Order: sequence, then structure tokens, then C-alpha cells
Amino acid sequence: MFHFINEGTISAEGQGAISLAHATITSFENKGLIKGKKDGIAFFNAGGPLQTTITNLEIEKGIVKGEENGINLSRIEFNRINSEQNNRIVQNLTIKEGAALSL
Repeated sequence: MFHFINEGTISAEGQGAISLAHATITSFENKGLIKGKKDGIAFFNAGGPLQTTITNLEIEKGIVKGEENGINLSRIEFNRINSEQNNRIVQNLTIKEGAALSL
């Protein structure tokens, strides 16, 4: 488990500027810019089951932006090899005044 704070710019041309798989994050705060080609923040499984938990996801005064999704919380894929389902859990999502999720 860890605490993540972004106060600058995170940018990428891939799936997501921040891609999460098998992570347990106690607190994720964005105060800057997170910008990805497809998703600002993406969940992925890298061939196995997706097990990601974020206790608190807070967009404090920054921007999370992707061409398709700011934050992609959709079902990524079903693992056909061992029939394990993907699990993504965001327990608390806070978007404060002045912050934005955008396309």
C-alpha cells in the first residue's frame, strides 16, 4: 500500500498516463495534470486478473484528461485462461471544486 501525490505533469502517449495493475493504493491525490493518449488513469491486467484497490482517489485542483476517458474504470477484459474476473475498487472518489476530469 502506498500514498501517491501528483503536483506536476504526468503525460504519456500509451494506454494511460498512469496505468495500474495489482496495486493497493491508500490515497491517490492529483493536484497537477495527468494526460494520456487514451485514458488519463487506466486500469489494466497484463494477462492476469486485475486486482486494484484505491481507498481514496482525490482530484484536488488538477486535471485528469484522456482522449476517451479521464479515468477508465470499465471492465478491461475477462481472463479466458483461468476464468478469473477482474476487480477494481475505488472506495471514495472526490472531485473538488476547481478540479476536472475531461476528454
